[in-house]
Amino acid sequence: MKISHIQIDWLQIAYHSQIPLHVVDGKFFKLVAKAYGTSLFQTVYNVMFNDKEVAVLAANPRVDFLEKNFCMLKILNEQLYTQDSATVANQIAIDLQLKFNNVSRLDLCVDFNNFSNGLYPERLIKNFIMQGVNLLGKRKFVIHGKNLTEKKFDYLKFGNSTSDVVCYLYNKTLELSEVKMKPYIVESWKQQGIDINKPVWRLEFSIKNSNKHLISKETGEALNFKAIEILNKEFLHELFALLQHKYFRFKKITGQQNISREADVKLFDFDYEKFIFKGVYDKKDSNRFSRIIAKKINEFNNEVRLRSIDDANKIKEVYEMYVNSRMLPV
Repeated sequence: MKISHIQIDWLQIAYHSQIPLHVVDGKFFKLVAKAYGTSLFQTVYNVMFNDKEVAVLAANPRVDFLEKNFCMLKILNEQLYTQDSATVANQIAIDLQLKFNNVSRLDLCVDFNNFSNGLYPERLIKNFIMQGVNLLGKRKFVIHGKNLTEKKFDYLKFGNSTSDVVCYLYNKTLELSEVKMKPYIVESWKQQGIDINKPVWRLEFSIKNSNKHLISKETGEALNFKAIEILNKEFLHELFALLQHKYFRFKKITGQQNISREADVKLFDFDYEKFIFKGVYDKKDSNRFSRIIAKKINEFNNEVRLRSIDDANKIKEVYEMYVNSRMLPV
């Protein structure tokens, strides 16, 4: 299947405010404070453009390990589908005098009816369950479905809460009908020529706190996953192709002991030749100490989860914010 459109479905960026946000009066964007904050931030603002909400900005950290001017911007989902994501984020940052820190979460996806050569996504899940194919690499997985006259599968996930990249394959049409209809997503399908009268499936990668870089084979130039440039359209296609090649690559099972020698299951017509992945770690003692703290927070989260899911979720949020603020690998 030839994919021409890579969609950003979640964009969250960490900044440092240059001036106190409560006195900011942007030329184009206005901040409207909500009546409540979060467990991590005292203040949450709706970012308004022409009286329409386009983003949410969380500021004034409650925790000591985050700098006082640290803030987190999340672009609303509809804006991601109807506007250029990087442009919107950049315009907000300039107008509200926010200094870029890092891309803390980026979800990329493609939507389609079938894989290459007409392979139906549910068939791939069934083949995986029946061990006709296997994922290259060892990762935890979760499968959802319904026990009808014939078992139906609609969701496959690889990775967990501590993974820097989590992969999802799921029936997006079913999700929109059962959870919340989003007309702007359906409109984007029409624009791409996707048949909306058939089930539309989504392959999605969620990137959080990744230390990986995108390395150009031609120039050797490295682009950090957390850098703002990663949002440029020229990189998104290459990035998605590499994510699929590394985290969602299946092999046919014919009995060979070394699965890497088995033939690939061709899912997309992607070119993997321009870039490679590479993990880059900071060896400085200060960052080593910060990683130890992050590890302890995560361990404590796992202990608390046994007693209270709500408390555990709050601690998990603290953990992710700490990692983001220190730009640490996990």
